[in-house]
Amino acid sequence: MTTNLDQCAIAEVASLARDANRLQVVDLPREPEHVYGISDAGEKFRAVEARPPVRAYQAFTIVGLAQQINALKDVLNVDIAANLPGVFVGTESVIFVFNEIDDRRHTSTLKLNKTSPFQALIDMEKDGLYGQSDLVMALRTTFARSVSPESFLPAIRKLKMALSAEGDSQITHGRESMGNKITAEVSGIDGALAEEIKITVPVYDEVEFKVTIECAVHVNVTNATFVVKPLAGEIARSLREVNAHIEKELRELLDEGCEVYGASAFCVRKGMA
Repeated sequence: MTTNLDQCAIAEVASLARDANRLQVVDLPREPEHVYGISDAGEKFRAVEARPPVRAYQAFTIVGLAQQINALKDVLNVDIAANLPGVFVGTESVIFVFNEIDDRRHTSTLKLNKTSPFQALIDMEKDGLYGQSDLVMALRTTFARSVSPESFLPAIRKLKMALSAEGDSQITHGRESMGNKITAEVSGIDGALAEEIKITVPVYDEVEFKVTIECAVHVNVTNATFVVKPLAGEIARSLREVNAHIEKELRELLDEGCEVYGASAFCVRKGMA
């Protein structure tokens, strides 16, 4: 049976062993794992109690985390003034630390998993190249009912492109901006294709909060492909926005005395805002 010893207990046993090379650590089957015995050749025996295992609780929603914190704070008799328990909001998790002043051993964690649509937008920052059928499928599945204007999906589905041997192409696009000769080879839609679209998606699976991200759209007529990419800074802004929402909701749900520390480095004690 492996005894669950913490570093302090191990150090104590090692120190005693150096002084008397006859010491033995004895498991006590009827005691918790953190209680064990030490005996020597002189048949002296004493029980040693190590610190209990670290508490590492897990929550699955913001409301659940707040309820857990409020309940545990009372059950464990956390001294607010002495321990300063706090909640730290990051982009991958929200962590409650029972004792910020001392050892920070016990925690309760809400892991933040990015949704498939938001992760797809992150990936689009690096490579947002789509063929027509792939873009239609992405709009119908990953970003279903999330794109504005709503006419964008029907327009992409109906768009027909054929390369003309002559003509010039400009940086912007639309029926006029692609050049007179090439525009004649793009058909199937009325008016110009949107150069920017808005995609509204939730950021985290565990948080019911959506952000709207603006994306640029570029049509490459020569090889019948599309590039859809978030505008610069949109992903970072969205993360700040959802984290601010998490911080605000926690401050409303938590009992007085528990600090909330956010990625924005802004924290406030409830009741003092």
